[in-house]
Amino acid sequence: MIWKKLVEAGLATGEFGSSSMDLLPTDTAVEKYDNLMKKYQHGNNNGWFILPVLATGFQLLSAWLSMRQSKKLNPGAAQQQQSMNFMLWLFPIMSFFVCLSSTSAFSLYWVLSSVLQIITSQLTNLIMSKKENADEVSSAKPSKAK
Repeated sequence: MIWKKLVEAGLATGEFGSSSMDLLPTDTAVEKYDNLMKKYQHGNNNGWFILPVLATGFQLLSAWLSMRQSKKLNPGAAQQQQSMNFMLWLFPIMSFFVCLSSTSAFSLYWVLSSVLQIITSQLTNLIMSKKENADEVSSAKPSKAK
């Protein structure tokens, strides 16, 4: 199966298992391989330009949601808010350039990890807010004394 693919790509000759089975000389094989790979070389955008854009967008959304939740929990921390605002923009921009110069698998990993981070943090916040509301309601009810 693999040998057949090599023959079809022009990197090998002959039938598998026969005495005529042979790989092309290194220079010829490298040249054919380079010609085959030209269709996948699109400059620095790893062939899937949308993935770095998505990674940046989801990281920005994740940082913004985290900062919003932090403001709710601790509204008086001005110094922390200032550094978080800086990070809000720094990490997404940095991830854009890292994903742009990396393979699309790395960009896809970054997109999926950001999406999972957003989902888990939102679920955690939802569960914790329901628990806090339930605690407030139970402490507000007068207990019945016998």
